[in-house]
Amino acid sequence: MKNTDSDISLENKRFANFTFENYINLLEEIKENWVTVSYDNIPWEKKFLLWRHDIDFSLNRALKMAYEEYKLGIKATYFINIRSEFYNVLEKSQSKIIQQIKAYGHEIGLHFDPSPFKIKNTSELENLLKIDALCIEKLIGINMKAFSFHNPTEKEFIFNNHSYGGLVNTYSKELSRKTNYCSDSNGYWRFKSIFEVLKNHKDQSLQILTHPAWWQENYMIPRQRIFRSVYGRASKTMQDYDNLLKEHGRENNYFLIEKLSKIYNISVEFIEKCDYIYNSEDYINLFNILWNFKEEKINVAIIYNAFQNYSLKKKDLERIINKNKINTILHKRNLFEDIFKIKLDEALYKKSQNYKDINFFKKNIDNGLFFLKSSDIRQNCIYLIDMCIEIDNLFFNKKIKDIQYKKYLDLFNYYCSKKN
Repeated sequence: MKNTDSDISLENKRFANFTFENYINLLEEIKENWVTVSYDNIPWEKKFLLWRHDIDFSLNRALKMAYEEYKLGIKATYFINIRSEFYNVLEKSQSKIIQQIKAYGHEIGLHFDPSPFKIKNTSELENLLKIDALCIEKLIGINMKAFSFHNPTEKEFIFNNHSYGGLVNTYSKELSRKTNYCSDSNGYWRFKSIFEVLKNHKDQSLQILTHPAWWQENYMIPRQRIFRSVYGRASKTMQDYDNLLKEHGRENNYFLIEKLSKIYNISVEFIEKCDYIYNSEDYINLFNILWNFKEEKINVAIIYNAFQNYSLKKKDLERIINKNKINTILHKRNLFEDIFKIKLDEALYKKSQNYKDINFFKKNIDNGLFFLKSSDIRQNCIYLIDMCIEIDNLFFNKKIKDIQYKKYLDLFNYYCSKKN
């Protein structure tokens, strides 16, 4: 769900415009007013922009940015950290991403992390740069032109020559003196924003640094953006593991995913969320999530059948809702009984012996009685999933593939919120 401006506190306004939509706006501004150049070919006598990305957290986000820039004819330099703890350039999928970024016409640079070393002089720095650069060059089949320090301190800023080890230094004294600099470091604006700097057409030359992980589809605080990048990668790793075992016909105890995948119109994101909570052994939270999901499916089933199978008109539905003062799940069940002339529990659970157990668990959990056995809660989570499958079997003909769940749910909730 998208956050609106009203959801964003004044303190967090600094984070609010780090959305991908706003990133596209930045690119439009660049296309209209700037010429992007590479570090090895700077036209000092002309107006130019060094558009730079240090990839600290996510190569996948970098690829998304690279594609949008490619569509607009914008050239950028992407700096890769071979020692990153958030991605591994030696992985097949990750090295392919770097190759694709290069294929989009962008430059690849070295994002050098000096923290593991106690660099005393220029010679030591150049030797380390050459080692890291050679590794990426051989892996990707490129020749690097520039490097940037990762999280530089005062110790690194003493190395301010134009180049080291044949690589242009993005923190050189020359670049600092001749270009205006702006960065989105830490995911918020500490000084001027990139938006302000780009629109200041008095600047002759700019060097602007972005970090791909900060730019997400929706508003998030910085830590949420990193969480998304880290756990998105973790989810992909689990998918690769499951696919590998499936490909080789190996046993794999992922029955929860198998069961969830049988529910019609369920999202991959929801399955991954449930899988994560299950493997974290947070079974009470999983039970509550599945309970709410089951209730939502019931809502959709009621409204879908009312309109489709019983040809119920909107005004008739409204009359029934007003009559029953529909505003809770209990009242929605009354609505079902009015429409179908049968109690929901009788229709839905007539094939299940677990309904009483599930309601017993729900009441105890709602009352804060957490003495229930983990094994019992896990089993009741499975019962809830089975019930969702049963809802599909009872209410939705398998031949129907065009059910617009959200449309019916939104319409139902609209009616249920109306007053007499």
